[in-house]
Amino acid sequence: IGYACLALAASCWGGMYVVGKFVMDYLPPFLVLWLRYLVAFILLFIISFVIKQQRITKKDIPFMAFLGFVGYFLSNGGAFVGTALSSSQLGALIASTPPIFTVILASFVLKE
Repeated sequence: IGYACLALAASCWGGMYVVGKFVMDYLPPFLVLWLRYLVAFILLFIISFVIKQQRITKKDIPFMAFLGFVGYFLSNGGAFVGTALSSSQLGALIASTPPIFTVILASFVLKE
């Protein structure tokens, strides 16, 4: 089941560039990004009431907002704008390079 879930996640991630390129022929990149987040928010909001886990505290909200802005908004916004301005293949190729940057930054910042 684990391998099937990983394959599903990889196919969804890879398909995002193809579907994103198609949709951006009709909608601007940041509108696509906001619609994606709106759908995710609604689904996760509903799921949060079904699954009774630890809730988010008010002190966590500023950190989560910063993380969401940098880690999701800027990252995915850049990916959508880049895909809109190039091909879906090039967008997926460039977006798959974070492990390279992780190794480089870890060696400089964390001395790993």
